[in-house]
Amino acid sequence: MYLFSLLFTLLFSTAPVPAASAPPPILYVSTDNGQHWNNFAEGLPEKLQVRNVMDHQGDLFLASNTKGIYVLTADGCTWENRSKGLPLGSKDFFPTALSAHGKIILLGTYQHGVYISKDGGAYWRRAMFNINSTVSDFIFNDDLLLAASHSGLWQSYDNGDSWKRHSTDLTPINALSLHNDRLFVARQNGIGILTDKGISWSDVQPEWAFAQLLTGGDYLYVISAKDEMYRTKDGSHWEPRLTWFPNGLPNDNLPEALWSGYKAQIPGDTPAGRIHPTSRGWLVWPGYGC
Repeated sequence: MYLFSLLFTLLFSTAPVPAASAPPPILYVSTDNGQHWNNFAEGLPEKLQVRNVMDHQGDLFLASNTKGIYVLTADGCTWENRSKGLPLGSKDFFPTALSAHGKIILLGTYQHGVYISKDGGAYWRRAMFNINSTVSDFIFNDDLLLAASHSGLWQSYDNGDSWKRHSTDLTPINALSLHNDRLFVARQNGIGILTDKGISWSDVQPEWAFAQLLTGGDYLYVISAKDEMYRTKDGSHWEPRLTWFPNGLPNDNLPEALWSGYKAQIPGDTPAGRIHPTSRGWLVWPGYGC
């Protein structure tokens, strides 16, 4: 009986415990036009969910779902949290948009309007006369700052301290982009050009909501939540993507690569989310759905 107990102990009590597999990175970078993707999350918490990334004067700003803002400086290799002044403890607070002009950094949020940093992200405060809606995007156009929101377009002439409605059009706007001196706006199911007389909508109608505008070469590209793509040179004539070319062809122009059918392949089972071109390379993070 003693020998049996000893054998049982040797076989089972000393068996190595399988090591838990490490979670996949939450942010990737490619420096070879999307052919290979490497971990780019040094300094970021494991369970952080990336919402948006912005490249400004060589520094990278990252907005996360619940853990605030992180910055990777131009000469740095580790992300640093810069969220002082943000109400991170609030259950319904999370960032939705980032923009910058000089030292002014703007953060759009879900139902909390706009937060401003005037010192490169060291400290944040809420705008004095704010937007009473979820903010989707910003764009600086000379002295005018525009914000896209779920309640339409808003404008500011003091770098985001005070806001008022741009027009009476309350159409929810998802994205903004300047192309060939024209301001393009994207809504749930359409794309238009903003003029002094309002928004002139095109006849482009995707099956899924438009979520991203990208400029590349002579074209403006618009991408839906399900990778439908259209492009235009002048805003009047729109070309739909009808055929995908061979995937993964090297191309340093990200919009043209996406137009050709490129899709990022990252480790793990989670599909890649949006790809953003930056001074460090292309960045991508896992897609989390809505």
